[in-house]
Amino acid sequence: MRVIAESTTTLIDDVGLATIRLSDPLELLQSLTGVKARLLQITQGIRTLTIVADSASLQQLLAGFKRSIVEEIYVDQAAVIVESPKAIISTPGVMAYMTFLLAFHGINVTQVISTYTDTLFIVSREKAVEAYSILRSAVEEARRILKNI
Repeated sequence: MRVIAESTTTLIDDVGLATIRLSDPLELLQSLTGVKARLLQITQGIRTLTIVADSASLQQLLAGFKRSIVEEIYVDQAAVIVESPKAIISTPGVMAYMTFLLAFHGINVTQVISTYTDTLFIVSREKAVEAYSILRSAVEEARRILKNI
């Protein structure tokens, strides 16, 4: 409860994501030259990289790749970002709680990215305000609970 209470939420609209097959992730570096992204997250999997970025930056990045290596592109997305204290790393159940809240309310999460204390939930743009509101309400409720203890 304390980790949730000490968290903050942010919504970034007009986001897209692409999954690409790259044998060498360093190939991505050349495409990053000159990109001034409002949001940029790159996650390396075993066989693919997933790039989450503001839509304009994503299009700029994708222009540097052959279409044949692009697995998927998702447009009309948004990022709901939960910034938490360091304790999130060692506190069981926080991620499960947040993803449960979204699933319970029928919100599909296209991608979840965790970077140290930031958790990004990539959702469809049409569900973004609802997802933000659900997670923001969880933070406020946790604060009320802890205040009354």
